[in-house]
Amino acid sequence: MIEKLEYAKRLYSLKLRQPLPSFKRYIYDDLLNSSAKLTAIYGSRGVGKTTILMQIIKDSEFKESQKLYMYS
Repeated sequence: MIEKLEYAKRLYSLKLRQPLPSFKRYIYDDLLNSSAKLTAIYGSRGVGKTTILMQIIKDSEFKESQKLYMYS
């Protein structure tokens, strides 16, 4: 299990290094300033779910050890 978590952490850090568009969707500020402990984003393929999530992760004030990105 530890190996899988370490692998996921490496993939996550690679994903964070990818360039993101400067354009922010209308819901960006609401998600970034949300006090919710858990947020789910769903929708069709290719609409920008991962992009907005990565923008929020990069711009949030949390430490890297406090961030968790999961998808299925």
